[in-house]
Amino acid sequence: MSDLKPLLVPLNDACVMLGLCRQTLYRMERDKEIRFTRIRGRTLVPMSELQRLAEPVSPPATVGDLVVDLKTKPIKKVQLFPVVSR
Repeated sequence: MSDLKPLLVPLNDACVMLGLCRQTLYRMERDKEIRFTRIRGRTLVPMSELQRLAEPVSPPATVGDLVVDLKTKPIKKVQLFPVVSR
């Protein structure tokens, strides 16, 4: 028996693999977040797309990048509640 893996999987199988419903996958295709292939009326999802979506996303910044220099960007004081004198 060979160890061949499918290059394309049916949409229902992709839903199970990703844990998403069909409507979510169709919305993701509309928003160009995932690519489908249609062959003779069947909607198939490339395994490369499933693997790309399953990869962890790296954090956008490190903690050191979030430090703001207060000398260049002073804090503006805002009064949240008006002071009512009696």
